[in-house]
Amino acid sequence: MRDEFGAFHPITTIIFFFAVIAFSTFWMQAGMIAVSFLCATVYYFAIKRAEGLKYFVMVLVSMLIASMINPLFSHRGKTALFYLPTGNPVTLESIIFGLCAGVILGEVLLWFSIFNSLMSDDKWTATIGKVAPTIAMIITMVFRFVPKYTKFAKETKDIQKANGFNRGGKIKNGMNVYSITATWALESSIDTADSMRARGYGKGKRTNYHNYKFEIRDLAFVLWVVLLSAVILYIANVSKIHTFFYPTIRNKESAIVLIAYIVLCMTPILVNIWEKFRWHISKSKI
Repeated sequence: MRDEFGAFHPITTIIFFFAVIAFSTFWMQAGMIAVSFLCATVYYFAIKRAEGLKYFVMVLVSMLIASMINPLFSHRGKTALFYLPTGNPVTLESIIFGLCAGVILGEVLLWFSIFNSLMSDDKWTATIGKVAPTIAMIITMVFRFVPKYTKFAKETKDIQKANGFNRGGKIKNGMNVYSITATWALESSIDTADSMRARGYGKGKRTNYHNYKFEIRDLAFVLWVVLLSAVILYIANVSKIHTFFYPTIRNKESAIVLIAYIVLCMTPILVNIWEKFRWHISKSKI
């Protein structure tokens, strides 16, 4: 599926994801955490469709593990449900806190997966290429090197298997593949450095070119994100919304904050819906 929001300027994308993740991560409020996870799930499957199911299952498993860790080590809270063999109580408050922490982990993984799908290496270069060209170059090389490294390791493993050199056990075979791949990576880095030096890298002022322009729609989107963020911050501070887990669970919500946060999280999907609507209108006029 083509994501229209992905065609926005990279700066716009970064501002949106920073706002969405910051609110749900640093503001420990159960309602906002749930909203962020649900919206991230909707947007994730809108982009990935069935291809993203495997990663989503992994996220759920990570959430479950994170949720189970807190009650085992934190025994705070007044509502004791049962006792461990060590004599320590497992409290309702620690379970709920662990569940919220697990959901935060899950939503962050989903948002960053979406962010990674939208922000290609050329967008990173366009964003910081002029301000910090060295960092932009390193990021670009890493994005290029990781899949290349993985592909070479897989090819090496297949070649070893085809030639009958994989009879020494999994650990020995894995170390052999790793050694070959690491040697190849070091040799490739030396070749890259020599090539860059021969092409005059580091001499003179570097130029920066990209096809991304900060348009009116980008400005409107950023102002929209800033407006919603300001509403959330102001009302959340005035209303003192927060979820307290210890010694007993106390939750203070604000309907306006939740609505504003839902709209903020769903804005990219609303952009896609609006673009589809415009497309159908344009087709009907032909």
